[in-house]
Amino acid sequence: TRNLLYPLQSGEGGGGSSSSFFDRALRLLVEGIRFGLIIAMCAIGLSLIFGTTGLTNFSHGEMVTFGAIVAWVFNVTWHWPFIWSAVIAILISIGMGFGIDRFFWRPLRNRGTGLIAMLVISIGLGLLVRYIFQFQFGGFNEAYRQYTLQTGLKFGPVTIVPRDLIGMGLSIMVLVAVATLLQKTRMGKAMRAVADNK
Repeated sequence: TRNLLYPLQSGEGGGGSSSSFFDRALRLLVEGIRFGLIIAMCAIGLSLIFGTTGLTNFSHGEMVTFGAIVAWVFNVTWHWPFIWSAVIAILISIGMGFGIDRFFWRPLRNRGTGLIAMLVISIGLGLLVRYIFQFQFGGFNEAYRQYTLQTGLKFGPVTIVPRDLIGMGLSIMVLVAVATLLQKTRMGKAMRAVADNK
């Protein structure tokens, strides 16, 4: 069973007041917060890249998707536990990020390629990677093995599955950790200094 946000037919079932405006608004608010936290984590990387290099990297979404696909391959195809799949995906994604910067973006910067040209290149790179993903894995949603079916937890009118609660908690922890790193550490101070004045 899966909760849906939108009714498939007009009106509420039977004309009763089983789902009030307040209940629907509360459910949508929780869904919006959950989705917003995921977007916020992705936006951190995008804003750090823009702040330190001035590049609006239009292929950033594909790099985030790369990590999710790596975790899915380890979890579903090779039957690794999800936690280990996620750790391996993070490490491989870090290596991929360093590799792309070292062998792709850095040579372009050293050659004096302008930011507009690099922006266009990032759009092309994003399209290339996106279509490779779609060709190899298809364009449909896939689930990790351990999290295909979970019983929802009810909080008043809101039902939320444990994976979403854990995901929201991890998102908040990552956002707080990055904010702390940027504000309280020497490396964070250096990154803010570079963003302010290269």
